[in-house]
Amino acid sequence: MFGRKSLSIALLVALLTVGPGVLRAGDDVPFKGDAVSVFKYGDLSTLTSYFEITEGNLTHLGAVTGTAEVHWTLVSLDPLVLEPAGADITLVAADGDELYLEHDAGEWDPDTATSTADFVITGGTGRFEGATGGGTATASGSGTVSNSWTGTIDYKKN
Repeated sequence: MFGRKSLSIALLVALLTVGPGVLRAGDDVPFKGDAVSVFKYGDLSTLTSYFEITEGNLTHLGAVTGTAEVHWTLVSLDPLVLEPAGADITLVAADGDELYLEHDAGEWDPDTATSTADFVITGGTGRFEGATGGGTATASGSGTVSNSWTGTIDYKKN
């Protein structure tokens, strides 16, 4: 029969053996997934469009909902031409933890309503507090938009 001291030593050896494979702060790990967002309304005074993320699935979050604020730059009044200037995204996991992303202006193709942009992870709540990372995001569509993200995430808080 094992005594308490033997069990403690065995547990310590097991943790040291498995430890390097455990995710720790400072480890960049893959981050990817897809979501669908639906246009809710636009604010011409701030050149911002508001979207509701209705469904999606991303690594480290699982099933997600959330919001997106897309900021626009006025290119021309006649005809009216707008180009994306960036976006602020809040992804909400099923347990309520939030992950915050900021997108740059990226590349915009108005003929296909498709954009490709770089994003950075700027933190979040719960397990995403202090998280960083980034990658590339794509969005396609106008009223209902298909979104995807590919990059890395680093958990600062473990």
